[in-house]
Amino acid sequence: MKKEIADKLVTALRSGEYDQSKLQLRTQEGYCCLGVLCDLYDKEQMARGQKSGWTVQYSYTLEGYMHRYNDASATTPLAVQLWAGLKTDTGAYNQLDDGGYEYYLSDLNDSGATFDEIAVVIEENYEQL
Repeated sequence: MKKEIADKLVTALRSGEYDQSKLQLRTQEGYCCLGVLCDLYDKEQMARGQKSGWTVQYSYTLEGYMHRYNDASATTPLAVQLWAGLKTDTGAYNQLDDGGYEYYLSDLNDSGATFDEIAVVIEENYEQL
């Protein structure tokens, strides 16, 4: 991940501006850590005169409203991934010998790690992300 973007994400995660949620980039209750990354990208794009990438639609499966970013609801869209220099759409890091990854920011978020704990992981591993 690009250092500049990692720093912005860490600052945003620690800012208190975002409530944390799980399993989706954004819910009515808050954002996952990758949803915060999407929101940072969105704010930058809107500052350049672009339309917001966030959309909301009712999901009968979830029995509630689903927030999507550029048609993605649970993983980082390609445009955001490229902007951030993120190697995978789940924030994978610590590559294993078999080509897979040991850890994912999305899993950390969904398993209950706080935004502050995730910020520490990003600071320590941004080059692998």
